[in-house]
Amino acid sequence: MNTEWLSQHLKKTVYEYAFYHGATAYCKKDVVLDRYYLEFEKIKLEFIYSKRERELYPISTLYCRVYLDKSDNFFFEIPDLIYYTDVLDYHCYYFAFIESKKRMSACFNYIMDFFEFRKEEIDELLPQYEELKALKTEEIKRVYLFDDNIIPKNEDKKEEFIENFAERVSFFTASRFTTSPAYIAYLKGDFEKAVEEYKKYDELLDSEKRLIEFIDGKNEH
Repeated sequence: MNTEWLSQHLKKTVYEYAFYHGATAYCKKDVVLDRYYLEFEKIKLEFIYSKRERELYPISTLYCRVYLDKSDNFFFEIPDLIYYTDVLDYHCYYFAFIESKKRMSACFNYIMDFFEFRKEEIDELLPQYEELKALKTEEIKRVYLFDDNIIPKNEDKKEEFIENFAERVSFFTASRFTTSPAYIAYLKGDFEKAVEEYKKYDELLDSEKRLIEFIDGKNEH
């Protein structure tokens, strides 16, 4: 699999989408990750593409981060938005081992379908940005277990610390929706095994709790 070739195709796809939908597109590239951005009137999307295998998730993985405030560096994951909007959406939005241009286009389009279909619900979240940011920060602290004492007291440094920590946490989140035994079992329809695996976690993301509720409903039928 030629990830440089696939990344170039993703770039072409993102820039074409921007052209036809009145968005601004740009990119940041390094040896391991390429990042492609779509900036709209109200929000910004950041597509993360792994050109090499990472410790936490596979080679050729694509997923998307969402900036509800373009002027801020704090972002959310698609499962966060699904949880906050309380919509019944249990689809996968993290795609691993993308092997062809055709599948790359399909994965990108699937992600964009979410934003196009849920535009009204996402717009309704924008006035709640500060509240959601605080909620997400508390979730990060709960799930990834770090002490408040390591957070700088200076407000500017505090913001920078939270943003940098969120970047690292995002990679762990991607692993939970790509390589974790619990989520793989869910995707295969083995719901009992999925719940069994999720019970091994010390803490669950809010979106994972919602997923377990959905699985329990499935198991009752």
